[in-house]
Amino acid sequence: KPSEENLYADIRAVYSYLTSKHQVPWYKIILYGQSVGSGPTCDMASDPNFPVGALILHSAFASALRIVIKDHKSRSKSYDLFRNIDKMSRIQAPLYIIHGKEDAEVPIKHAEALYDTSKRPYVPWWVEKGDHNSIEISFRSHFMIRLRNFFEHIQRFHRALTDSERQKLLRPLPPGVRDSRIEMRDRPIKLTTTSPLETSRVETDSASEHDDKQSRSKSVGGEPTSSISLDTIRLGGVGSIKETSSDVKP
Repeated sequence: KPSEENLYADIRAVYSYLTSKHQVPWYKIILYGQSVGSGPTCDMASDPNFPVGALILHSAFASALRIVIKDHKSRSKSYDLFRNIDKMSRIQAPLYIIHGKEDAEVPIKHAEALYDTSKRPYVPWWVEKGDHNSIEISFRSHFMIRLRNFFEHIQRFHRALTDSERQKLLRPLPPGVRDSRIEMRDRPIKLTTTSPLETSRVETDSASEHDDKQSRSKSVGGEPTSSISLDTIRLGGVGSIKETSSDVKP
């Protein structure tokens, strides 16, 4: 029977399958929650019994009720569903947020509220002219390249840690404290070919990155790896991501 609790149970079942049957290390698991999928991904990422390597939130909401009442600062009601905003401070995994500036279903203020309360945020992508459902279609080349950049950064980040340092990532950060090692600036997006739809958006996308300058820090050094193999659990939206490589074609 579909319910909030059963969705939470489903995603934990997938996690257990990966870690138990296939022996996938927790730090190689990336959760991808799109729209309503942000509910179960945020819930499991906030559970210390189910650590993950990173979390991606795409068109996510602060909570279900806040979509209707449009109040992001008040305390959550007991009857609210998918209270993502209340769980952000307990999520220790690196977080990447993607949200369209013209999202009519879930306004961008939801994503901004999630970002403001997160502990290990990667620089968010506020998509100019992006809506709720078609960012990965209308901005496909940018979408794939940005995901690749994030995957490579997370892989370098975890590779640089010793086992004991990696275990420290599971410890809650004090209130008001952020891990600045995650919050970095994207490498410049360079497209060798673009579709007519994407060509018209390259300039506005660059302007959007300039607007986000205050929320970014300098990029870490190092060359991108030749390939990445990470298991991604994706909930919500269309399609799935299992593996990505550095050869991303538009």
